[in-house]
Amino acid sequence: MIAPLLHVVSVLAVGLCLAGSPQPALAQAESPPKPAATEADKPPQPAPIAVADIAGEAAKLESSLKKRVSDVEQSDLVERATKVLDELIAEIATHQESIEAGNIEQLAANDLSRLETTWAATGDELAKLAAALKDAVSKVGDELAEIAVLVDQWKRTGEGARGESAPDTVLAEISSIDKQLEKTRKTLEKHRNDILEVQSRSSKQRDTIQSALEKIQTARSAALGRLLERNSEPLWRVTPSRETFEQGIAELRARYAAANDARERYVSRQRERVVLNLLAMIVLFLMMRRARKVLDTASDSGRAMAAGKELRDALLERFAAGGHAPQG
Repeated sequence: MIAPLLHVVSVLAVGLCLAGSPQPALAQAESPPKPAATEADKPPQPAPIAVADIAGEAAKLESSLKKRVSDVEQSDLVERATKVLDELIAEIATHQESIEAGNIEQLAANDLSRLETTWAATGDELAKLAAALKDAVSKVGDELAEIAVLVDQWKRTGEGARGESAPDTVLAEISSIDKQLEKTRKTLEKHRNDILEVQSRSSKQRDTIQSALEKIQTARSAALGRLLERNSEPLWRVTPSRETFEQGIAELRARYAAANDARERYVSRQRERVVLNLLAMIVLFLMMRRARKVLDTASDSGRAMAAGKELRDALLERFAAGGHAPQG
């Protein structure tokens, strides 16, 4: 009678606790939104230039902007990168033709090793070109960020100068700086877009090289495996290069390491089961030993009882023959 009452009371207590506690979804909905980024969190902007300093600052900035535009226009980075990329593309096309003509699946391990070395060297050259293009894009991006800051600064400078009724010559200098900033921005953006176009082309060729290397590695593994087939050419007639030997040894080490890791993982997972099985075998052995001891004891007791019965029967027969019966 008391147990059902306690069960009912515990259920009611749990229900009241759940009803009084806030739900997670509601709590999340009622939580205040994260405060937006304030002005203090933003990087400080340069202050507008005073009207008295506009002439000197405008002259220095205009000279700096013209130098940037001149450096970009005289830069041959895109032309050099395009030339190198075109040469690499032609080399990649030649390699592909050699692969298709040579039937990569039937090539020997030596030929595949040399082919892989050639493709890897081409990939290294392409990676160097991609790294140079990435650095160039990063530098142009930094320069565009600086131009954006200058545009904002001179915009606020112009507003302040007009608010102070600055002379027309000062306003003309501000307007000239605005035009020079716009020209510099467009020049840098065009330069960045040209670099990005070359970078996109190089990325496609890197994918081509990676795909070719994967095919070569697959074919090389198959070629190394054919050395151990029943009808393959004898090893003393094969003259593999040093790279082939190193690759074969590396593959054997990788296979051994993978098998060793798999064995260690199996042992670690089955460790508890092995211990339990060992304990069960020990317990079973002890039980069998105990049972055999009990059976041996019972067998000895049975033989003793049988011998006593035979002796009793013999005595009864002897006394019966003599006319005397044993007492009780």
